[in-house]
Amino acid sequence: MSTRVLTLPTTPQGIGRSGRRSEDDRQEATNASFNSFHTSDGRAGLFDFLHNELRISSDIAETYCTSLTENGYDDVPSLQDATEMDLKEFGVKIGHVRRIKRAVFSNCMRKERYSAGRMRRASELQMVSSEVAKDGSSGRSSIDGSLLSDFARQEMMSTREHSFDMDVADSKETLIRKQAEKIASLEAKLAHIDLHDSGESSRGGSADTFSRRLTAEERLIMHRERKMQEEKYKEQTGKWDAPPPLKKEPNLTKRKIEEEERTSKKSARKSLSRDSVGRRSPPNSQQAGRKNSKQRQSRSDGDTSVTNSERHHNIKEDRDRDFKRQRSPIKIRCDTCQSTRDCEEDVDNPGTFYCKSCWEEYESEASKMENVTRPLDQGKDLFSDVASSSSEVYHAIWIAHDNPQLGEKIIYSGPRRMECMLETKEPGKKDCVRIIVGDIDYSGKVQNAGIGNVQGVESEQGAECIRLRNTRGYYVDHNQVATRLSRDKTIYEFHLGDDNAHILTGKSATMSVGEFFKDCHGAIDVILDPQRDAGGWYPQKEARSGGRKIAPQFRSKGVGYIRLGDDMSENGLAFLSVNACSTFLSSVGTKKKSPAATKSSSFTTPKLSSHKTVEDSNVQSRVARKTVSATRQLKPTVEIPTTDDSDDESVEEVQNTADVLKQLQSADMASNMKWKDKAELISQLGKGASRQEWRHSRPQALNVLQDTLGGKNVNVHVVRSALIATGMIGISMGGELVSQISWKTIMIETIKLLKSKQCGTVAKTVLAQLHGRCFTLANSLDMVTHVLGLGMVASASKSKKSTLTDTPKPRKISAVGGNNIEVIEWLAETTERERNMDVIDPILETSSLNVLVDLFLSHADHRDQRCRKNVSDGLMHCILYGVKNLGMEMTRVLRMLSGLKETNPKGWNQIVLSAQAVLEDERNGQ
Repeated sequence: MSTRVLTLPTTPQGIGRSGRRSEDDRQEATNASFNSFHTSDGRAGLFDFLHNELRISSDIAETYCTSLTENGYDDVPSLQDATEMDLKEFGVKIGHVRRIKRAVFSNCMRKERYSAGRMRRASELQMVSSEVAKDGSSGRSSIDGSLLSDFARQEMMSTREHSFDMDVADSKETLIRKQAEKIASLEAKLAHIDLHDSGESSRGGSADTFSRRLTAEERLIMHRERKMQEEKYKEQTGKWDAPPPLKKEPNLTKRKIEEEERTSKKSARKSLSRDSVGRRSPPNSQQAGRKNSKQRQSRSDGDTSVTNSERHHNIKEDRDRDFKRQRSPIKIRCDTCQSTRDCEEDVDNPGTFYCKSCWEEYESEASKMENVTRPLDQGKDLFSDVASSSSEVYHAIWIAHDNPQLGEKIIYSGPRRMECMLETKEPGKKDCVRIIVGDIDYSGKVQNAGIGNVQGVESEQGAECIRLRNTRGYYVDHNQVATRLSRDKTIYEFHLGDDNAHILTGKSATMSVGEFFKDCHGAIDVILDPQRDAGGWYPQKEARSGGRKIAPQFRSKGVGYIRLGDDMSENGLAFLSVNACSTFLSSVGTKKKSPAATKSSSFTTPKLSSHKTVEDSNVQSRVARKTVSATRQLKPTVEIPTTDDSDDESVEEVQNTADVLKQLQSADMASNMKWKDKAELISQLGKGASRQEWRHSRPQALNVLQDTLGGKNVNVHVVRSALIATGMIGISMGGELVSQISWKTIMIETIKLLKSKQCGTVAKTVLAQLHGRCFTLANSLDMVTHVLGLGMVASASKSKKSTLTDTPKPRKISAVGGNNIEVIEWLAETTERERNMDVIDPILETSSLNVLVDLFLSHADHRDQRCRKNVSDGLMHCILYGVKNLGMEMTRVLRMLSGLKETNPKGWNQIVLSAQAVLEDERNGQ
């Protein structure tokens, strides 16, 4: 049997152990290289981490190491406890702060993964070694004479396991030792510092940070450095530029309209200045004109004596001046009105510019002084008794009125000055009117409205006036005039062109204003800033079948309109003048006096007035807009005494009034009558019944008006005529009106019509005329409560008048009617008007005042803000009425409003303060 022998080197153990040590040394070197980042101690390890690992320059890394070491972060692992704010406070840049935090965080994660991997590999090696041990024991048991003993094999396996366990234990022990050393060093530092004396200086971003308060100079230096860094960053990265602002694209339609208007105005001005004579001169003053004329004459006389050198010198100066003027960036402006539109240079004064309007104004004044104008035909002039020097040329038209509020609405200077349209009916022709269109160049006091040597004169017609220039007159027949549909297809428009225009003012006038308005004795409608489309198209009527004509108050762009005439809608020419309101067209006539003028001496002269009307109605057309104009009417005098020399015309008019009553009272004729004829008959009835000689027919006329106002489905024009007729008859009757049986129904229906959009303004005007003359709140409060839906409560309170007392909490009243905003507004205005009257007959009693307060309180919680405002005003005037007119104590009147104090204390306090302020002002004024 053969024996196997294993041959080994002479020093087997040394060789085997040396090889095993080399493997352990290699593993320890690897661990050391991996853990060198974490186990680096002191400043050197921190510097290597910043400079080598993070690629930070040596100077900056050295600065960072110094700052971190001073603040307790003397090694790399300690940076795990530092936050970004701490590092920023230590002077580390924001980019380096983020890199340091990322590097520290990634290495910590890598260490954790490495430790977990080593533990997993150790367990795997242990399992493999156990398997190998089993296999080796089984394999080696069969080998006889093996030199490896069991002790050697156990030593090999235990060496591997102990080497791994020692690495983990050594790293943990090292970390614990370093943390203990850091704690000991901090305790040693704290042992030499007094915490109470350090104060806020020892507080920092971390536990071992000892920062100090920066001085103002240091903060300023740091701020400058930070700004320099920001500027450097902006230079490197670029600066963001804001996008240019959006520009509005030009509106082609608006630009076309402006071009058309500019062309029409230029053509009119050219036609006006076509016959001008002489050379233009600067419009500054008359002396400048004379001076320039002398200079021109001397210059023309001395032209022959100018040498060639002087002429060459002058040409050179002119060229230099022209070159400088072309290079000058200054915007050209008018030297008189500072306008930049249509400016022309003065030839005599180079560098001085004047606009076209100033040129034309000065030329007209200069031509008037030099008498170079062409006089009009004096045979056709209606103003023969005026001096010929002032009547040869009509520069403008003056419209007298008494509404100073219009001055704030009218624009009469600059490129956007307003137009004005005057319209009156053609006498004796249906659907024919006479229209004047001109530019407004002044609006204000009459005294300042003169031109040249002509000064404005204030008269009874009004202290205010509107001056028109560039006026053109048209005779318009609406059945034959050119018409078209508007752009929105809602209305028809008629055309006023330059072909059929008559120039009424200026040197090129073809007709005087008096000739144009010959035989026109009716009212004149003045439309301020009329609606107008490009090319001279004005609104005419609605486009639907049977469409109505657009009323003058709806043809303005929102400024308003004025109605010139007396209470009979006549004598509109009494407010028009061509010589600065010195005389008016109806007061200056021909040598032959008219019958009306001869008859005027036999009765009291009626005081004329200009009626300003505002329509707040919203018609379903684009021209139905709100107009801003005050509604005002002067007190008329319509009483005409009977005289023995009355002519046949007055008798015929009385007979016509009797026929009108028969026609309106006839059921057959009334059923077959058209609304237009009925409205005309009612107007004639009001005019006739208001006369003194026909006063016995007034009760019958009032009965007819009662039936008209109280009827159903009555045409709006008929209702308006009935309201106007009621006002005319009521003014002539005075206090007798309230004693008529039909008055209660008429009053109730008139108050109801305040809610109507078509008739609300007319009803409000009629009630304002009759208030004080015919009725007061004392004898009309029952009708008001009936309209507001409180008639039963009012009547009940009236029956208990003797037992009525001022209770601390007045009764609650809720309105059961519809929308009563307009009624409450009228009631507040009427209360204010009545409390300011000198004589109130009859006057309200205490119980009636309590009912009036309850009427306002019933609408105190209305949803409409305008209604609540009118309620506050009405309650304030009730307080003033009771204190001033009834002599009541303030506390007693305020008890009537105690219910409002509970529901709305803020509103109640405001009303009381307003009333006290008004009373104090009135006392101081006395």
